[in-house]
Amino acid sequence: MKKVFLTITTLALLSACGETPESIGAEWCELNGKVYSAATAEEKNAAEDAREAFEEEMEKKYKDDKEMMDKIEAAAEACEDSSEGR
Repeated sequence: MKKVFLTITTLALLSACGETPESIGAEWCELNGKVYSAATAEEKNAAEDAREAFEEEMEKKYKDDKEMMDKIEAAAEACEDSSEGR
């Protein structure tokens, strides 16, 4: 649980910095990679929670900016396969 809290806190701090669709997509891919590389069910659950929290934060922040959301989605899709080890 501490890891999830630290991850969410870190993400919140990073979001205060200049965000680009590419940086948001890269962060999502990093979190997604942690889901797929988790060694235990507990680690996987924590990684999934962190990824979902990040997704919710970005959706809440950019919900009214379709162009930004489209760019974020494209950036995440660009690295999704590699984040899953494909």
